Amino acid sequence: MIKNILTNFSARFVVALLNFCMVLLTTHFLGMDSRGEISTIMLSVGIIQLVSDLAGGPSLVYLIPRTSLTKLMFVGMIWSVGTSFITWYVLLLNHVFPVEYGFRICIIGILISFGSLMQNILLGQERVRAYNLLIILQGVVMFGIFTCSIFVFHFTKAHPYIIACYAGYSGTFLVGLYLVIRKHNTVHISDGRSMMYLLFRNGLFTQLASLGLMLVRVINFNLIEADLAKGMTNVGVFSTAFALGEAILLLSTSVSSITLSRVANNEDPDAERQTVLRLGKFSFVLTCLAVLFALLLPVKFYTTLFHDTTGTIKSIFATLCPGILFLSFSSVFSHYFSGSGKHYMNFLSSILCFGFVYFFAERMMLHYGMNGPGYTTSVSYFLLASFIVIAFLVTGRKKGEWKILLPSRADLSFVKNFMNKNSGL
Repeated sequence: MIKNILTNFSARFVVALLNFCMVLLTTHFLGMDSRGEISTIMLSVGIIQLVSDLAGGPSLVYLIPRTSLTKLMFVGMIWSVGTSFITWYVLLLNHVFPVEYGFRICIIGILISFGSLMQNILLGQERVRAYNLLIILQGVVMFGIFTCSIFVFHFTKAHPYIIACYAGYSGTFLVGLYLVIRKHNTVHISDGRSMMYLLFRNGLFTQLASLGLMLVRVINFNLIEADLAKGMTNVGVFSTAFALGEAILLLSTSVSSITLSRVANNEDPDAERQTVLRLGKFSFVLTCLAVLFALLLPVKFYTTLFHDTTGTIKSIFATLCPGILFLSFSSVFSHYFSGSGKHYMNFLSSILCFGFVYFFAERMMLHYGMNGPGYTTSVSYFLLASFIVIAFLVTGRKKGEWKILLPSRADLSFVKNFMNKNSGL
């Protein structure tokens, strides 16, 4: 189990590296204005996928061995098409993405939803190698087509990314469909509850929690574009700084994944509470080191790396750093609640995060300019982290449990023993 998680993380790391290279290609050869457009398109497609995954995403994993695969695929595809169109139309009315790309965003949303459906079916069949293959395939195809679109066909603006999405997501869907059809036998486990009930019950709070965090970015992007001069260029600058923060958070993602697996496969989640507290510290320290290294790099490094003519990426990234640290710490506790089936805790924390940004983002930006969205994001992540950690301590009802969060000599030996045990070494 742990080897599978670490292998999956490695696949995601490779794709994240390719995506980061696409960011560099965008800022150097397409410009920050195009980077801003691509960021809004990525955000829109991500929201479409989240809504589609309410019934066609991770909730499928539980249902694969419990119901007809043909029925699941049929319901999943119908749901994907319907929700993709409705979500796209809502985003279009609210000007979340550039209108000139119109219906193409909807098509991409449908394709990514279909691909996600195939990936989750494979995961539900415990075919982890095939699942990882699709992740890497999508990243490699998108990077290759994106690069060719720029250097061979000389496309401009966001068009290289649009074409890369067509190729990457349709390839994921078609190859995934082939893999699913070729070997579709699964062990059947009886469950008398309605398929639709289980689809929505398992996916609702998880997806809504992710959607709340996604909407935080929507608010920031919209305010930057509407209220600042050269709005789309500034969206590109902010999204680039945000992408750098997401890359650093990959360190805590691996720790959180292990937490999720351990808690989900333990009949007594409370037995893992001390482990969760120590892993939270470990994740925080790892991220601190990465953030410190990034902050020590000179401004010239960022302007050269990202071809940033504004020279503001490092300062914006610095405003996001506290939020990155809070998120790295709290993500372990969020995964604990996911693994123990208390998804509503993550939903409530994301609502708190979204609510702060909704009411204070514009004021912060008017006062601090481009740094405002960064400060707002960091404060919102602090509120999220505070809620989720306090909820963890309160629900445990164990006096003095918080003391484990204090540094101790036992932490280093714990982390060493834990990673050796769970990496299969």
